[in-house]
Amino acid sequence: MILSGIYGETNAKEKCSGRDHDTDKAGGPIQNLDWRTANIDRAGVDKVKLHTGRFMESPESKVMSDDW
Repeated sequence: MILSGIYGETNAKEKCSGRDHDTDKAGGPIQNLDWRTANIDRAGVDKVKLHTGRFMESPESKVMSDDW
């Protein structure tokens, strides 16, 4: 089901925040990941850059991929 609200068209509700979102535009459903077991590689860094590139430039977004 597609709903329309302040975030545009949505098809899911985020379980922690309760915000509606579109899983297709977000890259899929939210996953339960653990930073302690993460492996950082070029493909992952490229995904972070692609994701943060959708937002206005900010120091917080820039620091996520600067040294990679």
